Amino acid sequence: MQPGEKNQHTQPPARPNFFVRAFAAYALAFALAFAVALVSLPLVGFWFVERLTAPVVGFGVLCVAFFLFPFVSRRLR
Repeated sequence: MQPGEKNQHTQPPARPNFFVRAFAAYALAFALAFAVALVSLPLVGFWFVERLTAPVVGFGVLCVAFFLFPFVSRRLR
């Protein structure tokens, strides 16, 4: 090869592995969503808490009852 001549056999710089890029994109999206939530939730949080507490507690009670039903019904037999 002569001085100043381009080497045709060199590869372009390697891009990061797909999993590295996917993880970086996921981490960036999570950080962005977390930042948005951190700013917006306190602003509207009271409104949500005030209106969603009863349904969330009720749903939780239903879930616990649904989970415990087989054990309780087995004991009652």
